[in-house]
Amino acid sequence: MTERKIKVIKLIYDNPGLTGNKLYKEARSQGYGIKKSDFYQTLRTIRKLPEPTIEKKEKAVPIRYRKPTKPIITIKDIPIPKKEGSYGIILIEAEDDVGNEKEFWIKYDTRKSLKNQLDKLKKKYKAKVKQISFEGFGKYTEFIDAEFTKLLKSVGIDL
Repeated sequence: MTERKIKVIKLIYDNPGLTGNKLYKEARSQGYGIKKSDFYQTLRTIRKLPEPTIEKKEKAVPIRYRKPTKPIITIKDIPIPKKEGSYGIILIEAEDDVGNEKEFWIKYDTRKSLKNQLDKLKKKYKAKVKQISFEGFGKYTEFIDAEFTKLLKSVGIDL
């Protein structure tokens, strides 16, 4: 066991009345803090506390990073990317003509491209859409790096 962890364990035993957050702040202020998840795992084992439930873990994730819980069913509700070089991603849960459940991912940049891809998907797989979930926006990265542009300029090509 590391020296820091031993000091943290001693701090927890010396202060039984303090809450976990106050103990963590105290450990950090004294300069022997450890990784937050390791600290709380140690605290739970020493105080014989249960592991946090799935609901509590989900609640701990900040709202901006949570995945939407309500699936979107209509295409009109799906947001369209406004910035140049960005795209949207949706997950489609569908059922084919035999009854097998399938998942499809669509990457789109306009409402028209979204509708076209969805129509192709329905036609090719004879899929009946059950649920559409918006998964967020992505951004294309530039594949031309500085060295390549220098090389092109040395040859006489300007971009």
